[in-house]
Amino acid sequence: MPLRESEPLFVYGTLRFPEVLQALLGRVPNRAPAEAPGLRVVALPGRVYPGLIPGAGIARGLLLTGLTVREQRVLDDFEGPEYERRRIGLGDGRHAAAYLWDPDADHLDEEWSPQDFARRHLDDYVDRLGGSAETTTHPVQDAARPEPTAADCPAQDEHPAAADYPARDGRPAATDYPARDERPAAPD
Repeated sequence: MPLRESEPLFVYGTLRFPEVLQALLGRVPNRAPAEAPGLRVVALPGRVYPGLIPGAGIARGLLLTGLTVREQRVLDDFEGPEYERRRIGLGDGRHAAAYLWDPDADHLDEEWSPQDFARRHLDDYVDRLGGSAETTTHPVQDAARPEPTAADCPAQDEHPAAADYPARDGRPAATDYPARDERPAAPD
């Protein structure tokens, strides 16, 4: 999905937390409650952060507005290749971008709890981000990696966030999810 400055972003997991946004972006963008019907926020095995997958129910989260293209690239890098940014329909008929997880990647039945994440993991999660807007993956994924040296870090103009991104893994962008009123009825 091409990056546009005016594109709102539906967030449902760790990016709901102002502490995480502040650590990644250096600010907290405008946020408002939002719902995405036909999607579920699920716990991912062995991870503290969730995935968004198609399914019966309503995903509850926040709509971020006013993100710059640079900030969207930082968030794309943060989410990494496990997620694909797609356009989804919201409960009020609007559309937004969202990071969807590949539902075929894991057996995903358990709902993710933002309250449990906040109580058990938020402080450590934000500490691992270290307040850097250049963090490129979820902190838990990086736990076993050694700290990078200056030789490991590309020059600013070579940083991946400075380039336009092709479709993830060479795949074409997926079909947009329709708004709720455009969805076909579920089979009986």
